[in-house]
Amino acid sequence: MICRIAPRLARADEMAMIYAVARGQERRTMMDKDTKKAIDQRGYRDMLEKVRFAEPGSLWFVGETGEYFMAVMRRKREELGNAAHVASSKSIGWER
Repeated sequence: MICRIAPRLARADEMAMIYAVARGQERRTMMDKDTKKAIDQRGYRDMLEKVRFAEPGSLWFVGETGEYFMAVMRRKREELGNAAHVASSKSIGWER
């Protein structure tokens, strides 16, 4: 993904890391057991809401944690089916 703000940085996760560092947050590159457990226990609707309304650079979507979060979310969406996904999406909406 090409970033229009800083073209020399071609990856979105690099921008997320820079944003996190600028905000004084540490970048998690390795996921601990508690984080994995928290992701596994989330329901699909909750995960979709987190993705939709998370702040840019959220550490939930960076590095190994982000890859695992999205893999679990994809698996849960496949298990849920399209109709339930659409219902979840509509119930969440697009505005806070």
